[in-house]
Amino acid sequence: QDDLLDLQGDTAVLGKIAGNDVVHQKATYPALLGKSGAEQKLAELKAEIFQQVKLLPKHEPLLALSEWLVKRSF
Repeated sequence: QDDLLDLQGDTAVLGKIAGNDVVHQKATYPALLGKSGAEQKLAELKAEIFQQVKLLPKHEPLLALSEWLVKRSF
């Protein structure tokens, strides 16, 4: 999520300069897979994480945190 936020986020919302990963040629998911590929990878990882977290007893707080992490905008 962080890699995608750096690519398409708003500097004022992020609290850091958006696009900095591209400027510094960092090896990010968008750099390696493209924006669409990175979004697809995020969706795959999100589904896998949620599936695994749901196996844990009392998983609700961790599931809520996981959801927040993949939906955050900063």
